[in-house]
Amino acid sequence: LERYLDDKSSKEGKTLLKNFYEAAQAMEKTQNYQLQLYGESYPINIPALGEDEFEGASLVKLINHFGLDTIIIWYFMLLQKRILFVGQPAREVGNCCLAAPLLVAPLTGFTKYTTPYVALTDISPVLVPTYICGTTNLLFETKTEWWDALCNFSNGCVINYLGIRASGRDREFMKNILSGIHDNRGEEWVRQQFYTHTVDFLINVGRKTLRKEHRKHFTNFSESPLYVHWNEIKSRSTTKSSADQSVGPTAMFEQFQESLKKEEADRTSQIKLLYALSTKLRDLTEIEKVCNLDGVATVASVLNESNSQMRKYAVSVLAQLALSLSGQISMMSDQVLPRVIEMLNDPMPNVASAACYCLLKISTLYIGVQTLVTHDITSILAKLLFDADSNLDMKTRCAATLNQIYRFAPTTPKPPDLMKYLHSQLKSPDKGYKLTVMQLLDLWEEELPQIPISAKVKTHISALQAPINEEESTPCFETRITGSTYLLSDLVTSPEIRLELVEAGGVEAILENIKMHDGNHHRLPRYSFSILSIVADSNFGRKKILRYRIVELALQLLLSDKDPLLIFSVARFLEVCAQHKDTGAFLIECSGVSTVIKFLEASHSTKQELLCVPALGILRYLMIFFDSSIAAEIRGDEKTVLLLYEMLSGNTEVDGDQSGNRKLRELSWSILRMCCE
Repeated sequence: LERYLDDKSSKEGKTLLKNFYEAAQAMEKTQNYQLQLYGESYPINIPALGEDEFEGASLVKLINHFGLDTIIIWYFMLLQKRILFVGQPAREVGNCCLAAPLLVAPLTGFTKYTTPYVALTDISPVLVPTYICGTTNLLFETKTEWWDALCNFSNGCVINYLGIRASGRDREFMKNILSGIHDNRGEEWVRQQFYTHTVDFLINVGRKTLRKEHRKHFTNFSESPLYVHWNEIKSRSTTKSSADQSVGPTAMFEQFQESLKKEEADRTSQIKLLYALSTKLRDLTEIEKVCNLDGVATVASVLNESNSQMRKYAVSVLAQLALSLSGQISMMSDQVLPRVIEMLNDPMPNVASAACYCLLKISTLYIGVQTLVTHDITSILAKLLFDADSNLDMKTRCAATLNQIYRFAPTTPKPPDLMKYLHSQLKSPDKGYKLTVMQLLDLWEEELPQIPISAKVKTHISALQAPINEEESTPCFETRITGSTYLLSDLVTSPEIRLELVEAGGVEAILENIKMHDGNHHRLPRYSFSILSIVADSNFGRKKILRYRIVELALQLLLSDKDPLLIFSVARFLEVCAQHKDTGAFLIECSGVSTVIKFLEASHSTKQELLCVPALGILRYLMIFFDSSIAAEIRGDEKTVLLLYEMLSGNTEVDGDQSGNRKLRELSWSILRMCCE
């Protein structure tokens, strides 16, 4: 290149870039690249990606789209079935296709049948027995013979006809993953969790000790080419992995546990072990193993040590154990929580911050919130917020914990002067802290100051209000649909922008789009209701929803003969509304209970059991958050009670699940139980 820049006019200069390109194309594609040019050899160090690994592919983005249903994709990857991602924008669809193989690493061999984008002009990629494909054309949804698992962006669901459902363990695993994503643990951490999860599965295949939920689908997996190939590679590996295993987190914890039994233990060694645990205890499987070894109680036994380093690393380990559901429960049952609360006032800021992080993790569970409230945690957190010496990280975690507490327990008394103080914090220059405070104030139904609108949200609003086509005098549907899918994608990954969206007139724009339809598929109204389901989870958004009587409009659509996917989005929106006092009361006022019961009966009679799930959810939330008259209305309708018993005891079919849908059973049982109280 230097030679080219020195003399671009010479004969050699004119052909140098061409020669360079041809030489680069001729390089042997190995890990150690050698560029042969003008009789010289140039070594080039290019980082090599692993098989089935693509630069920029994000597993976090895939999980943000499908949440708990991501584990269903994991099943279908192992079964090597036909997996179709449908939605917009195209880049997000393509990312999901490229990221899907990361769910089942270290298994490989998926690249050969992965097609990130399929158009109707060439459907050959979806006409093979195994594939991972993506498309933005919603027509593919209706061609059920083309796919085994449909991963739908519009509702974040994975629909399948093989009867595969997430087990209790699967859901617990995914909840821990989602919790880690919420805490910004990063892409590599998420990949490691699925890697370990898959390796554990493969080991169980070899030992013939598959879990009950896996035996149904993977009885002969040991004969699968995926497993055979992996087993061959594993058998050729060295004994390094077994050597590494001896110093893994579980082994470290066992060493620490044994050291506590000695009368004259080496404190320095114990501190080193705790430090190593606090840095290496990242994998959820390892965390569960440590919890099962009485990890919480063991680590908590040194929280009162005079050595500040011992306390610091011990509470840091507890913060890691709190990433697990069993770890959080142990902290409450083992009387560890009171000591963690005391450590909020530890003289070491890092210790206090780690203790606050533990409380934030515990507050993600309803039972955890109940326990925290009994310890008057709201007053304690308020004092830390008031304290001028509290650092910004501590204040943000305190506000986030309060947000969780009042979401689960809205009737909890508010500490005196906290409201006034939080309003003053809206002037904070830190965007993260300010946003957390604003969400808390919105939860308390406080009037918010004018919210500044970012350029991103302004772009979203412009897309939702795409101009009229002057030639045909019809709305530009495709532009609005694309804009809606982009907005929905952003709201899923960054729900905090919903306040900006409402401030910028987003609800008005969405309402206009709901009243339109684009042909037979009603895509625009469907995406619009999916957006409103997220907006309705904010007090600011619900005020606009009530002002424009969107709940009433949704109830009318519920009994219409519109597209089932649109009706599902409408029902999900009403399910969110039923969880809040203001929109729930309006839903009841609009004869919502009788409307939902009619919808439930119609859906069940036409075998559309998928629509029954949000309908039952609406009834259940209304019974929980409102007076006993709702239960009395249901109890007094013999036809409805019989229908609930039928759903509870009969064999329903949801997306081909011949054994019955667990969610339907759970909801039916919950409603019947409340009717009997």
